[in-house]
Amino acid sequence: MKAQMLGNLFRYSIPRHHVRHNPSLLLFSHLRCVDRHPRSWDTSHNVTRMNVVESIVYPTERVGMARAHHPSRSSGIPAAIRERGRQRRDIVVSSAFDFAFQPIVDIRTGVPYAYEALIRGPRGESAGNVLAGVALPLRYHFDQAIRERAFNAAMSLGLSTRLSINCLPNALLRHDRNIQRTVEAAEASGMSMRDVIFEIVEDEHIDDQKALAHVFRAHRDLGFKTALDDFGAGYASLSLLADLHPDIVKVDIALVKGVDIDTTRQKIVRGALAICRDLGIEIIAEGVETTGERDFFASEGVTLMQGFLFARPAMRALPLPLL
Repeated sequence: MKAQMLGNLFRYSIPRHHVRHNPSLLLFSHLRCVDRHPRSWDTSHNVTRMNVVESIVYPTERVGMARAHHPSRSSGIPAAIRERGRQRRDIVVSSAFDFAFQPIVDIRTGVPYAYEALIRGPRGESAGNVLAGVALPLRYHFDQAIRERAFNAAMSLGLSTRLSINCLPNALLRHDRNIQRTVEAAEASGMSMRDVIFEIVEDEHIDDQKALAHVFRAHRDLGFKTALDDFGAGYASLSLLADLHPDIVKVDIALVKGVDIDTTRQKIVRGALAICRDLGIEIIAEGVETTGERDFFASEGVTLMQGFLFARPAMRALPLPLL
């Protein structure tokens, strides 16, 4: 199996002689291999992913999975490669990302209902740019680290209302200790679980919606609120609504933009609002940028809104909304 994976490693990425003479390519080439062979690591044996990297790209050293528990036996692996592996793992706890916060406003009072934590690079780079720098095999670990660090970041700014955090849906399904770690992180930061909203983003296909529904219920049983983000723009929104029954639905900006002058959008939005109300789901209009959009949703009874009209995201700050 290892020999086959090694062959695939070089077949799909970089010529063998290039890698042999350029150790800096080893990590990159293996990550390509892991992408194509997602089961190339055995989590039941608690083997770290980068230890398995070592066992695959150095077969002649016979650094097997059983020996990966003993770093001292990996002396045949250059220190530079081991350090590179540690750096890849450490990205999930490093200072390579930061947060901007944007208020979700209750327009009846002008008071923030919650603040959404938006991942940014250390110099304000977008979430897309940050995630693009994270290898796919580490994406779900990174997602967990974002949630854990968001609690501390918000509390350090004196947050006194709810915190909304984006989650990759499949990340919630990948780790048995996911909920436990989240609870521990919330408690350690001093944040009440009842003040935490998990927003499931619809920018990836969900592996198992039924299993995700069980995870949603487990979060709600602990006091967390759940939200379906980008409603109307992603994968199977109505199917997710039926299976997950979230506490909150955020109407996507694609439906919000120009809704006050677009009768087609108005009919679609009114239908979505009616469904959510029948199901007892709270509604947030996101991406509100004009007074016309605000007034349309207000006339439809929506009181929770988010968008540039009220406040732009602010790095390491909790901006006050303008009405």
